[in-house]
Amino acid sequence: MLDSDSLLPLYVQLLRTLQRRLDAGEWRPGDLLPSEAELGRTYNVSRITVARAMSDLARTGAVRRQRGTRPVVAAPAQPAAGAPALAFLTPGLEYDWLHRIYRGFEDAAAANGGYALLTGPRGDDGTDLHHVRPLVTAGPVRGLAFCHATIAPAERAFWDMLRTKQGIPFAFIGIYQPDFVADRVLADNVAAGAMATRHLLGLGHRRIAFLNPTRSHLQEGSACPGRIRGYRQALAEAGLDAGNHSSHGGWVLDEVLPATLSDAEQRERLLEFFERGDITAAVTCNDTLAVLVQHYLDTAGVRVPDDLAMVGISDERIATLARAPVTTVRIEAGALGRTAAELLLARLAGDTSEPREVVIPVSLVIRASCGAAARGGAGEGVVYTVEDAMREAQTQLEQVTL
Repeated sequence: MLDSDSLLPLYVQLLRTLQRRLDAGEWRPGDLLPSEAELGRTYNVSRITVARAMSDLARTGAVRRQRGTRPVVAAPAQPAAGAPALAFLTPGLEYDWLHRIYRGFEDAAAANGGYALLTGPRGDDGTDLHHVRPLVTAGPVRGLAFCHATIAPAERAFWDMLRTKQGIPFAFIGIYQPDFVADRVLADNVAAGAMATRHLLGLGHRRIAFLNPTRSHLQEGSACPGRIRGYRQALAEAGLDAGNHSSHGGWVLDEVLPATLSDAEQRERLLEFFERGDITAAVTCNDTLAVLVQHYLDTAGVRVPDDLAMVGISDERIATLARAPVTTVRIEAGALGRTAAELLLARLAGDTSEPREVVIPVSLVIRASCGAAARGGAGEGVVYTVEDAMREAQTQLEQVTL
């Protein structure tokens, strides 16, 4: 059954449950799925929740919806003979963020005469790729995209051989392995951290924290180190001390979610951090963390944005579902996927240039969590580019005595 107490929305839980049942072969291509009313009764959710989950399933191509009939399980699309297959390896599509990256990847592959295969690491540690090997050595796969997935040391020799001896192109999306030579498609993480911080500075905040989920997010090649650099850069531009409050500079909480602590202990640790630093605003490394932090604060009677303003990064769908919808720095997920597919297809077409790093620009989406509307700033849903945000922050800073 679904968990009504989970921070994961019910429609996402239902989507994942139905996808698992499809993957297990419980329904075959051409089968009719239960009606929305039946699914609502089975999982004790509303018709609206079921309809939203079904809409997302239809967007993945897993089912077909027609007015007046129950959804039908779709048959896998048959690629044209000789079309290049590009494998998209990801730990899972439980986050709509990864799903949107995959859709961009899939669309670009199809638009350029190829097709995408979705797979990912397995095993307890999420690094086992043995099941992918036959797809490359004896199957249709001609290019590989690693999306928030990495190659374990024990697997390294095999994948190096594919790249150097067989000429299989690789691309990393979102995060990368610094010592693996391949194309990379990344968000402009430094600009994202700086943009979020400048926006809060422009609203008058001076004690701004940066919240990082876990220390694993601080490894080289991950997104968070760049976002922290951007955060520190914006503080320094404002003439604020960015160097004496943590090992990273500024007011950085390295690990909001240590696995050794219970939810209650994590909440108390977070509140103590805010109180010790007299923090009035925070940038979170991603939107999921922003929603979780807001939940922790709500249970402690601390209100966002009244008591603490907050800006996330990435623009995940969950950001709009919080009590105070999260102001965020938008990263175009589809553009990450499209660009990776285009790079792989270019390599297959004969591009032998040096590995490239393509950086996707970001923009600011203003919602309730930063308190901008209450302070006379921009209204809900306004989107700013990097240049817009810098101009606004500079104007505000000129009016404030630091």
